[in-house]
Amino acid sequence: MDHHASRRDFLRTSCCSAALFAMGWSLTGCDSSGMEEETEDPPSPESGITISGNTITLDLTGTQANVLAQAGGFLFIQAAKTVAINVNGQTIRAFTSVCTHQQCDVNAFQNDAMVCPCHGSRFNTSGQVVQGPASAPLTEYAVSRDGNTVVITKS
Repeated sequence: MDHHASRRDFLRTSCCSAALFAMGWSLTGCDSSGMEEETEDPPSPESGITISGNTITLDLTGTQANVLAQAGGFLFIQAAKTVAINVNGQTIRAFTSVCTHQQCDVNAFQNDAMVCPCHGSRFNTSGQVVQGPASAPLTEYAVSRDGNTVVITKS
């Protein structure tokens, strides 16, 4: 019996260590052009991110939301489980950050794809899977833009 208990402890410790390593890698393993830092919970007023129920309002002059003012800009809004991307300099799209594979947070944008750090699933700027193991697209949210104000409505 003691042999099984120590094996269970070993596996539990190994899995936790691997998860922490993976999260640490995903937060520090990317340069700033590929990934925006995770927002605090809740975002600070100067960030330009306001969350109210199912509505996220972004002020593109804010200290964190400003990345979306440029083509290819990507923002992971951890507190709202949402990612937003500026596709072409004009169009901003928003999706759930919850990966359809095992519900990890898609939190990076690299080589024209949104990336889940847990198992390597990749999604294009339309939310479609371009590399598994995920097999279903990310849920897209409604986005409206008026100048420097972007409103994301989660449904």
